[in-house]
Amino acid sequence: MQNCGDRDRQCKAMVDAGAQWLHGKQNELYQIAEQHDLLHEKLSEEGLGEYVRDDGLKLDSFYVKKVDFLIGQILEDCEEFAQRESENFPASVELFLREEFSKRLDPSLSAEEKELAYQLLEWHVRFQVIDNSCLTMSDVSAKLWGCYSFNGESCQAHINMKYGFQALVNCLIDKIGSDKIIYKKEITEIRWKDQDSRVLVRCSDETSYSCQHLIVTFSLGVLKATMNRLFQPALPKSYRRSIRNIGFGTINKIFLQFESAWWEDAEGFQLIWRDNLEKGAHWTRFLSGFDIISPGPANTLLGWVGSWGALEMEKLSDAQIVADCVFLLEKFTRRKVPYPIRHYCTRWNSNPFVRGSYSYTSVNCDYEPAFLKALQETLVCSRYNPLTGETDENRDSKDISQAAATSSSSPTVHFAGEACHGKYFSTVHGAFLSGMEQAGKLV
Repeated sequence: MQNCGDRDRQCKAMVDAGAQWLHGKQNELYQIAEQHDLLHEKLSEEGLGEYVRDDGLKLDSFYVKKVDFLIGQILEDCEEFAQRESENFPASVELFLREEFSKRLDPSLSAEEKELAYQLLEWHVRFQVIDNSCLTMSDVSAKLWGCYSFNGESCQAHINMKYGFQALVNCLIDKIGSDKIIYKKEITEIRWKDQDSRVLVRCSDETSYSCQHLIVTFSLGVLKATMNRLFQPALPKSYRRSIRNIGFGTINKIFLQFESAWWEDAEGFQLIWRDNLEKGAHWTRFLSGFDIISPGPANTLLGWVGSWGALEMEKLSDAQIVADCVFLLEKFTRRKVPYPIRHYCTRWNSNPFVRGSYSYTSVNCDYEPAFLKALQETLVCSRYNPLTGETDENRDSKDISQAAATSSSSPTVHFAGEACHGKYFSTVHGAFLSGMEQAGKLV
């Protein structure tokens, strides 16, 4: 990476290509941002504005809110499975949502109202796919849906930064000291069981670094794609299993800035389709809609795209993406949409140092009670048993982190990042806290 906080990248017009919000006040990053006067007074919400259908119909806002409330109740009820010991749980969040929606939908609704309700349900599924950075909500665990913690806060409205998220990252850099950070170092090999009882890190420019303790903060996407060739010898089985089972997907953003706000008083456009979404559909079918950037650059819409649409979009030129978006906006709004004067399209899956966006609790973790345990524990290199492919501690109930603390002579490897936090995965403060927890084992 060329910058610290590279998943929070910004383009010149001060928009955050990656993380743009803090989720909640009860975390250390919020406190740091508050201390440095970085918090914007204006909060942001998603999914606002006009709900418009592909035939130009503008849906009644009261009816939209009514369906939204029902779906919110269902998803909230789904959180309860995480607190139960029972083996009886739905196969996925999507299955639970669709089945419960059919059960709870008001039977007195007219045929037309029911049709609209199911069309809105499809929008909510697309929205949740983007929100959870997955391919489908069938990939997301209903059993573990309630593992994410809001700390009792609503978090419906998101906290903005005055100067973009990079300003917060800069505060952290200043605290560390920029002279202690080396940029443009692509790591090609981590030899964690070296003959010299050190961890050896090799880079693409043929430089290498030898250390006693290593904290690996690669994204889960990078770990999934490179772990078999990156780590020598191969990581213990439990670590590889955790990396494979935890979900990690891609969402992308499309920023469109116009000469003027042609949408007038509208707060955004959410796209409702009359037919069901298929896997091979045009990439624009995977857009949930366009939100108005506020606070941020004037006259700017932000399009959100997930699932296969996010992956297909990355294969296209910016010009094609913008043209497709203008066509889509004209189709739904029935207005003549001017061509944007400025645009920016993210391509997070194509970035070799990220390979996606953030993690989610996959259905693959349902029958793995300790699916995250390995990545949160310390890999004590000297205790690796090549015959079993595991560290000796995995045979009993010893706490590996405690073993590492009492064995300072042995090199250790630690994993940190948003995917390594059990309660705040998918967030910046989760990534930060995970890193602090691992670093705390070494000081």
